[in-house]
Amino acid sequence: MLQFMTFFKNTYNQLSTISWPAAYLLIVNLVPIFGVAFFDWSLYQILLAYWLENIVIGFYAILKIAKASGGFMFSPGSGQSGNLFKLFIIPFFIVHFGGFTLGHGLFIYALFGPNGFFPSTAITIAPLLIIFGLFMVSHGVSFWQNYIKNEEFRQVSPLEMMHAPYSRIIVMHLTVMGGAFAFSFLGLNSLSRVIIILIKTYFDYKLHLRQHRKLGLNII
Repeated sequence: MLQFMTFFKNTYNQLSTISWPAAYLLIVNLVPIFGVAFFDWSLYQILLAYWLENIVIGFYAILKIAKASGGFMFSPGSGQSGNLFKLFIIPFFIVHFGGFTLGHGLFIYALFGPNGFFPSTAITIAPLLIIFGLFMVSHGVSFWQNYIKNEEFRQVSPLEMMHAPYSRIIVMHLTVMGGAFAFSFLGLNSLSRVIIILIKTYFDYKLHLRQHRKLGLNII
């Protein structure tokens, strides 16, 4: 009982000091739970919703590369050399990240689509568009609050911002896909879909904190 009270107190203290970009991240990530509870979202629909977040992350990564003003010898962030460097790496990132995202989407379709290895039910487009918009706002809030207002852009180089999305996406989606595989073999139900959503939310939140704390920002 004492351990439970201690855990509850620590959790409450952490949540009470959470930053509003992180709070919005948590809320948006948990929206698919309502999709499962009230609209019987399939695993395929959930994975597609999170795949759309890749596009959002890539969009804001381009803005971060363009704004980054920190740098070093091989990755200038400001001045004429910095601008020329950005003109080179931004198109490269668009092509490379675009190919990465396309491959990820085809992988999801081949495994969990209507004719996939773990066939799923048909999807509805409207909820996916809504959650795409929510992800745009969520990442936009973080971009403005952390990157612009807190001036993270002064501490990072364009090259660092080009590499940053991959580590977050790979760790997060490997975890989600691992859970999807496991529950598909065991037999997927509504509870298992909710567990996958909670796993994704947990890792996304932790990776969000780690990314910003690397820059010395004391955020929750």
